[in-house]
Amino acid sequence: VNGEFTLTNVPNDARTLIISFVGMKTQEVAIKPQLRIIMSNDSQMLDEVIVTVAYGTAKKSSLTGAISSVNQDQIEMRPTSSVTSALEGTTSGVQINSTYGAPGSDPSIRIRGIGTVNGSSTPLYVVDGVPFGGNISDINPADIESISVLKDAASAALYGNCASNGVILISTRKGTSNKISFDLKINQGVYSRGIKEYKRTSPNQFMEASWQNLKNARMSAGDDAGIF
Repeated sequence: VNGEFTLTNVPNDARTLIISFVGMKTQEVAIKPQLRIIMSNDSQMLDEVIVTVAYGTAKKSSLTGAISSVNQDQIEMRPTSSVTSALEGTTSGVQINSTYGAPGSDPSIRIRGIGTVNGSSTPLYVVDGVPFGGNISDINPADIESISVLKDAASAALYGNCASNGVILISTRKGTSNKISFDLKINQGVYSRGIKEYKRTSPNQFMEASWQNLKNARMSAGDDAGIF
């Protein structure tokens, strides 16, 4: 109870004593006739994982709810052109539809289906703890460190009625001291026709075809072919 113990039948060739306890850091000490060992708390292991939630952070042990996360390594492995491209195929319960395909248009994101008929079904975007009201395509995917998707009511409860369609949390990269890195990313595409080019008519052939078209149209209307 007081932390005092005596070891018997220690082998003569033993040199190291390993001491461990739940919640304490394991220590290795050299064997001596008298030892005084002070153990320290292993707090880093207990609070190892930090999850971004609401407008701040919370420990994983105190977090409940359905959350899907995409880290920086997963984003870098895919040739993403937008933030939404990083979520495709990596998070369950998230539907991304790029139906229009117009340059600069944002795809529609639905978290666990459509929650309303007349209202908006767009989820709430939170970037570095601040609600984001602009276009999601304005964010550079190379600047993102992690993306978390809150899908159920328990996870999105801290955001109020703005989170009725789900919440997408985006954490951007931050600078580090005493470390210099340089990244280069190049995307290249090739466009080619799927079918061969059509043969074009010359000016004379075009005029003749236009006259033949007019003749056939008038003959179909009942005019006499002799007038042509």
